[in-house]
Amino acid sequence: MSRTQQLTMFLMALSALMLCFACGGSDEDEDTPDSGGGDTDTDADTDTDTDTDTDTDTDTDTDTDTDSDTDSDTDTDTDSDTDSDSDTDALLPNGSPCTTSPECQSQHCDNYICCTEGTCCTETAESQCGAYVCDDPIFQCFTECGDTDGENDDMCADGYHCEGTACVPDVANGGDCDEPSDCASDYCNNDLCCPGPDGTCCADPAAAPPTECTDETMPICSPDYKCVGCNETDSCATQYPTMPNCDTITGECEECVTDDHCRGGDAPPFDSLFGACTPDYVCTCWIDTTTTAECATVDCPAGYICAEDIADESHRVCLRECTVEQTAMNGLVCEERDDGPGMSLVWVPVTSCYAFDMFGEDCSGDSTICSVDGAASLEDGACSLAGTCSFSCEDDGMANDDWCPGDATCIDENDTDSDMDTDTELDTDANYVCQ
Repeated sequence: MSRTQQLTMFLMALSALMLCFACGGSDEDEDTPDSGGGDTDTDADTDTDTDTDTDTDTDTDTDTDTDSDTDSDTDTDTDSDTDSDSDTDALLPNGSPCTTSPECQSQHCDNYICCTEGTCCTETAESQCGAYVCDDPIFQCFTECGDTDGENDDMCADGYHCEGTACVPDVANGGDCDEPSDCASDYCNNDLCCPGPDGTCCADPAAAPPTECTDETMPICSPDYKCVGCNETDSCATQYPTMPNCDTITGECEECVTDDHCRGGDAPPFDSLFGACTPDYVCTCWIDTTTTAECATVDCPAGYICAEDIADESHRVCLRECTVEQTAMNGLVCEERDDGPGMSLVWVPVTSCYAFDMFGEDCSGDSTICSVDGAASLEDGACSLAGTCSFSCEDDGMANDDWCPGDATCIDENDTDSDMDTDTELDTDANYVCQ
């Protein structure tokens, strides 16, 4: 049953009730005639029909008004949505090229790029961010480099690293570091930057010696602040004044590498005219005269002993001390020699210092120049059959090449048989000399 029908029935009931009240009043006034009550009922029925028709018309009008309001609301919403969409499509999203801020949806244009705020950028134009890189998803330059995991170097541009929360320039060679990414070379050692990918970094190329370069084969602190072996460029003289000469084969700094390094003031002892470089790369045979070359103990520099340079002969020069006996190599040997009060281990040639120096000199015009005393009374040097100064290399009746300087060999100058094995074959008539 509809609301209208319910209301209609209610009004009809109300009319009937009102009619009953009216009928009751008539009965009190006219009780005797029965037919009078019938007349009264007929009149009441006519009034009830009139009331019902009026109420029905009022309900119908109310429903119509409500439907009209709903249709009006729907039309208003549709118009508003259409206008808003049209305005957004006309503006540029973040990351788009722009010239003015009103062109951007964010209303912010910087570096001719749209972004929400700050310095705008794109991946292809990261130089716009200075020390930082572009945060590509939002097209804005990072302004710090720290995150929840600590320092983040990925937020810094090339040539920069994260220190705390700021991107700072990479450290040059020789500067302080605590991790490889701090360095322009991407290598950190000894808390210093230097070229990698391995090796030892050092602090001062002018240090004498550099404290970090403890490996003898890498003794030089190079201009790149790295310990390297010596060579023509990275010389020893500045950092090792007492070892100014470079062994380019091993990369080590030595007192001497050739005999010339022991002469003319190139290495201590200075002005040693007959100086010889030993297998230990130190100089021996220091003298201050040209012929007899004799010395007294007080004449020798520190580290040298005035001892016999010709075994069992009273001829002494300043010889370099050594610590362990060694057999001959390149004509030099570390062995005990008489120093007057006793015996000392010294580096000495297998002949006199003078004869060792004269080896190979032309003596065809004067055979006496090969011996230190010029009279051959000392068994040191002699003029060979080839007309050059030489000395004996006979070792217990056998030829020994190690008694000869440099590339020279020990030969029997009395034997013309080139097939003879001079190292193993004993010949009592042989005269073994270095040549």
